[in-house]
Amino acid sequence: MSTTIKSVCSAWADYINALDDLPILCDVKAFRDQFICDESFRKGLNEDCLAIIKNIYPKLKINDVHFVLPRQVKEKLGKDYEPSTEALALKSALETDKLLRRSILEMEPAHLGWREWRNNQINRYRREDQSIRCKQITFIPFAIELTKGCSGMCSFCGLSAEKLDDVDVGFESAKDIYKHLLSELHRLSGPLAVAGVLYWATDPFDHPEYESFSELYAEEFGLWPATTTATGELNPQRLISLTKSEIQKRPWGLRCSLRSHYAFEKIFKTLSPRQRACISFIPQYKGSLSIPAIAGRAYDPLKVDQQLQDGGTIACMSGLLISIPSKEVRLITPCIAEPNHLNGYRTLAKCSFTSKKDLSEALDWLTQMMPCPNIELDTLLKITIDRSQFHLYESTKLVGLLECLYLAPASLRMLIAKSKGRWEVDNLFKHCLELIQHGVIITL
Repeated sequence: MSTTIKSVCSAWADYINALDDLPILCDVKAFRDQFICDESFRKGLNEDCLAIIKNIYPKLKINDVHFVLPRQVKEKLGKDYEPSTEALALKSALETDKLLRRSILEMEPAHLGWREWRNNQINRYRREDQSIRCKQITFIPFAIELTKGCSGMCSFCGLSAEKLDDVDVGFESAKDIYKHLLSELHRLSGPLAVAGVLYWATDPFDHPEYESFSELYAEEFGLWPATTTATGELNPQRLISLTKSEIQKRPWGLRCSLRSHYAFEKIFKTLSPRQRACISFIPQYKGSLSIPAIAGRAYDPLKVDQQLQDGGTIACMSGLLISIPSKEVRLITPCIAEPNHLNGYRTLAKCSFTSKKDLSEALDWLTQMMPCPNIELDTLLKITIDRSQFHLYESTKLVGLLECLYLAPASLRMLIAKSKGRWEVDNLFKHCLELIQHGVIITL
């Protein structure tokens, strides 16, 4: 684990300890959660902030929660309040999430080709998406799916997760190849491996032994993986168990994506303030302060203009997507969701595996394609993106190239002939290689 991440984890540990040392810190966190998740609570604060605090959180004073309040409520109060010790402790804890994201973004894979390719993806996607959501994307190195599909079937799912398949790959049967996978990913990713996750278009709680997989992950990389579940209200005992586990060493390592106000209320009533204080809640329903990205099931062609405000993807990875049940590895990178890539990411290549040897060869084959695979004059190239995205990748020196590929796959030799001297060969080679790196075109 890198020194920087150890430092962030140390700051987080101070918060975890403070939850026991500062009696009302848990209430300060609960107040902020309710502010984010409960529209009626926010309305009450706007009408009579002091009365709401007195009636619902009688142990709190205004200086404990002043930093949470919106501008209009602060204006009504008429003066600034010096934050309490508890308020400062929560603010510091919230900052650890930003620090961890920044640390992950600044780290690089050990594999040199992957390093260059990932940097190219970061620069490319930041040019395309100027939303606040884009600034939170850390371009993690890998995601491992432990189930096939997801039980949540959330209406806002940015990855359009399929319905959960009943086939369950047990921990003991997968343990050997899984440990080999972690070792190989560590070899290729280096310290950045700590940023990988054990879910994608899946829910962690759908696998009954998710915790066992996470423990092996922590043995290999030094920390539990970040865990986001959309079924927390259905599995309160697992939430409670995780609040007592080693996941608490990771800043905001446990997150609940809330599908309804009912989900928030149930978790709020079932878990204690101390248990809730180390969980990050992400409400995804009408009346909450969170806005889903316009991708996956939330994609709406009539709302594409909003993507630059709300975000066009939840895909936070430029790297390897591995499915244990399907025994498949894909190389993917984020993009703005569009008709050809509704889930906000592109697949550059994929391959299957059945054994540890197969898996190593698959990983090596995919990483050898980075920063860019070799192509020849007669390699056929096929465009993958919708025409609505052409403006993002047009070259003033190669006008008409994307339209030409849109009509039919073509090789570099064929493109040179079709251009009739309009396109310089060096520019054509360079631009096509760049487009392959970004998944805009693929080789056949």
